[in-house]
Amino acid sequence: MLRPISTDAQRTLVLENMQYAKNIAVSDSLRSVGFLDPAWDADEAISCAYLGLVEAAARFDPSRGASFKTFAKHRIAGAIRDGARGTRAHTSLEDYDYPEEDS
Repeated sequence: MLRPISTDAQRTLVLENMQYAKNIAVSDSLRSVGFLDPAWDADEAISCAYLGLVEAAARFDPSRGASFKTFAKHRIAGAIRDGARGTRAHTSLEDYDYPEEDS
């Protein structure tokens, strides 16, 4: 189960870095994991990258001194590798518990 994104700052991190996660999925990570499963495709890698991005936003602690992109890159790449190996728990963004938005 993914940790919930509990703040607007975390939600903003996800929205502002979706293209970054997609770029990771279709570049280095996809090339390095493609040999693990011949049926692996870019859409699957991108889905895993987005899950990794959400996890990174929920766990990110800016007081530790790293930039978010540096922190997130490792989680995104790890999520892609996990997905390619089939070791990732069957989690989807639909299973994610988003907080209610203020109207």
